[in-house]
Amino acid sequence: MKQEFLSAALTGFEQKKAEIEKSIKEIRAMLTGKQPRSTSTRSSVGGNGSRNGGISPEGRRRIAAAQRKRWANAKRASAAHSVKRRGRRTLHPVAA
Repeated sequence: MKQEFLSAALTGFEQKKAEIEKSIKEIRAMLTGKQPRSTSTRSSVGGNGSRNGGISPEGRRRIAAAQRKRWANAKRASAAHSVKRRGRRTLHPVAA
């Protein structure tokens, strides 16, 4: 029983040690200004990590135009389904 407990504790501590060593490696890389090869924090998808994700201005314009078109269609559809109110409701004489 004691042997199993010590073995499990050792395994847990070895995992923590590996995590700590990885963190130390990342911090050292930040201090030297180099990015470690194995632990990349930014995905390579999206170009150079720019804010707009590498989309060209023309691409942004096309996306904006498509979004405006979707909103216009949705607005038209909701206007077609709107119901005009006919004034105040009256209760049925039996229910009153």
